[in-house]
Amino acid sequence: MAISRLLERSFVRVEKRGTRPRYTLLPAHEVPGTTVYRGRAKPKQQAEPKPDWIWLPNELIDAAADEVPPIELIRHPCQHCSY
Repeated sequence: MAISRLLERSFVRVEKRGTRPRYTLLPAHEVPGTTVYRGRAKPKQQAEPKPDWIWLPNELIDAAADEVPPIELIRHPCQHCSY
């Protein structure tokens, strides 16, 4: 039943029991496991892992004189292939 599933997940609260029960929907900030973001509830998520940044020397990005930059050789290897 839908009401029982809402009760299991703590989205509603029973205000009155009996033959004609009364239920109240909980506001988003009172539902366990959610956070409110700009008025909208979002489930709590694990933080995204931070990227592993690397340092590249300028010589890989900038080519010397009129040469093709080495980073371009990595990005598009078949354009510069001689086979």
